[in-house]
Amino acid sequence: MMLRLHTFLLALLISYTPLLSFADDDPAHHGMHHSMLEIPEGAAVPQVELHVTPDSKSGWNLHLVTQNFQFAPANLDKKETYQFSEGHAHLYVNGQKITRLYSPWYYLPRLVTGSYEIVVTLNTNGHQDLMYQGQRIEAKVQLDVP
Repeated sequence: MMLRLHTFLLALLISYTPLLSFADDDPAHHGMHHSMLEIPEGAAVPQVELHVTPDSKSGWNLHLVTQNFQFAPANLDKKETYQFSEGHAHLYVNGQKITRLYSPWYYLPRLVTGSYEIVVTLNTNGHQDLMYQGQRIEAKVQLDVP
């Protein structure tokens, strides 16, 4: 019962609190504004696909499929290891950062009825958005919850 209440409250917060970030307390990280790292021409460009499927009990399972990119949480915030072929992802729901992703799978709790834009970005371990030809490397899914 308590888990259901917690999940319901989290879903309400995601849906009805557009200025709230669950990821950290730094106001600079609440939206989608980070420094950027441009992938050089000729380099293997990281890519990401996002698959969102209903969980068998409740909520949603997010699966990131990457190419030319490895999740490397052990190197987080180690400046000497920042590179564009490894790092982590950032998860946004309706433009608000929810969390960092350190692996390809994430469980998103039940969402209330509505329309959601789910976005994941690939980031260096220094939290820089990875960019290629001026475009952020990201994947988007539009999710309509009945």
